[in-house]
Amino acid sequence: MKSTSSGGRRLRLGVACLLAGIGLRAFAAPSDGRTLYVSASAGSDANDGLTWDSAKASIQAAIDAAQGGDRISVTNGVYGTIDVGLKNVSIVSVNGPETTVIDGRGEARCATFDLDNEDAKLVGFTLRNGEAVEGGGVYGGSLDRCIIRNNHASDYWTTSLNYPSRRLGGVGGGAYSSKLD
Repeated sequence: MKSTSSGGRRLRLGVACLLAGIGLRAFAAPSDGRTLYVSASAGSDANDGLTWDSAKASIQAAIDAAQGGDRISVTNGVYGTIDVGLKNVSIVSVNGPETTVIDGRGEARCATFDLDNEDAKLVGFTLRNGEAVEGGGVYGGSLDRCIIRNNHASDYWTTSLNYPSRRLGGVGGGAYSSKLD
């Protein structure tokens, strides 16, 4: 009788651990490849980025070194703009949007993804002070648990043979053609 009770507890404990593991995996961004690490305060873009001790200093350097399916883990800091292009990568903040920022400094878009790259993800960042004609904060890609703040779509001028010069407004100050979760 005692062994049945103990076995039942082990089974329930095993099922609980399995379910907890599934829940944790669902919460984290998926990754089929390796993990690259980024630290604004302790990294160097000359490093390989394969451990925290050899972290890259910029997110862009990690993107450039990444291959499809890689995960890029980013710790606290303020980072420059990024262009993911067609790389299928997950860029994940370690501590969330309150402490991990991509700043366009009022000069450029914070994050750019190719519109054909639906699998690339940005998780847990603040995107601020971006400026572009389309999507000052982000253009394309998929965002999860991100804060998009103080981004602008700027006006632009157009001319043609049939029409005089005219000023047009920008579109998607915060996000343009992006999936927001």
